[in-house]
Amino acid sequence: MFPNSQLAKPGIERETLIANHKSPPTTTSRAVTFMVNRGLYVGRFQPFHQGHLEAIQYVLKEAEEAVIAIGSAQYSHNTNNPFTAGERLVMIRKLLEKPG
Repeated sequence: MFPNSQLAKPGIERETLIANHKSPPTTTSRAVTFMVNRGLYVGRFQPFHQGHLEAIQYVLKEAEEAVIAIGSAQYSHNTNNPFTAGERLVMIRKLLEKPG
């Protein structure tokens, strides 16, 4: 969409021009978008434990948001993967919602 020289660096405001569909084609309106610094943390979380929590806290020190991806979500009900993806999601949410 934009040449590399016009792309914003992470964390810096970026302006783009968007065609206003309610106006004649020559008219444009200005939209402001912001770059968000996100961290990604992937794990099986079988089960979610203190080490996982500390890793997420570390990610949040470096990034504004953390995306937590549950790996091996297709596996459950066996010795190595006793919990379903849904059960792991509930565990993670409950532990992250606790104060402190």
